[in-house]
Parts: sequence; structure tokens; C-alpha cells
Amino acid sequence: MAQTTGRLSASTRDRRREVIEAASALIAEHGIEGTSMRQLAEAVGLSTGTISHYFRNKRGLVIAAMDAVYALPADWDRYRDLPAPDQLRRMVDTFVLDSPRRRQWWQFWLEYMAHAGRDPELRARHEDRYTRQRRFYARIVRAGVEAGHLRADLDPEQVADAFLGLANGLAVNQVVAGTVVTPERARALLYAYIDGLTPSAGGADRVPHN
Repeated sequence: MAQTTGRLSASTRDRRREVIEAASALIAEHGIEGTSMRQLAEAVGLSTGTISHYFRNKRGLVIAAMDAVYALPADWDRYRDLPAPDQLRRMVDTFVLDSPRRRQWWQFWLEYMAHAGRDPELRARHEDRYTRQRRFYARIVRAGVEAGHLRADLDPEQVADAFLGLANGLAVNQVVAGTVVTPERARALLYAYIDGLTPSAGGADRVPHN
């Protein structure tokens, strides 16, 4: 696992972030097996020893990069107290590949997923991150139901599963079938799904309690 960042200085956090972003870019282009610590050192202008000081090894760096994929948006504090539909719409941005950087992150995500299917440690790490992500969305939905911003018949866990299934699928298809699933289409489909969760949607596209 990567070293913790809880008490690191701002400059160290910035350097770690720079290394993680460079690693994700290289892995997105060359794959995990095709990316070496030497390539990464050249990309960021550091020695391999310095990179190893921040991250135990390449595996630790790959895991740290995946953790970064699941990080909340930097401006999330602005959305914490907003109604659930607005929170969900903000999170839609993380699944819409309308910038080179976001597309790069999702290309890295696909590479990680391919390896996680064969690597128990990577798979366990991703399962933990996904479980936490699912819990995060379920909390948003539950709060939205309680506040009356989302339909009273919704099951938070089922909605979280459905939303993540749709969002992840659309993100993947923007990478591998981008002429069909464009960022604009992905956003429209996700917004339509969220609109279907609101009381004004009536019975459309219900994801009810069991």
C-alpha cells in the first residue's frame, strides 16, 4: 500500500500528486506492465529512489493512483448541503469524459480493472473502494428521500447500484465507443436518470423498495 499522506507537508503532497498523475498518464498510454519506474522518474524529473521514498513500489503507486480516481471533487464542500439531485448532478461530471485529463483517468481505470480481475490484492482494494463509493451514493439518496427531494419509494442501495452501473458503463463506452457514446450523450442520460428519481417524475423509471 502507498504511504499515508495525513501529516505530510504541502510540498510533499503536491509532489506525490504530481507523481500519481504522471503514473496514471503513462499507465493509460502503455499499460501497467508497459510502464516502468524509470519511465516515471524521467517524466517527473525525479530519481527512482525519490519516487520509492513516496511509494513503496510500483504496485503501491498503482494503488495510490486508483485511490485518487475515487477521491471526491475538490469543490465538493460547496455541494454538501445542496439537495440530493444537485449533488448527484455534480457527481455526474466525474463520469463524463469531456476533458483529456478525465479521459486519461478512465483509461487508467480500465487498465487497473483488467489487472484486478487477475490480481487478488488489486481486486480487494478496488472492492473496498467501490463499497465505500456505493455507501456514499446510498447516503445521498437516503438523505434526499428523507428531505422530500427524491421519491419516497426509492431504495437507496438499489439506486446507488443502478446509478453506478449506468455511470460506469457510460464512462467505459466513452473510452471504447466514443463516437456512439459521446460526453454530451452520457451527461444527458445520467441527468435523465436523476430526473427520474425526483417526485415530479411520477412513476417513471422507478427503482422501488423490495
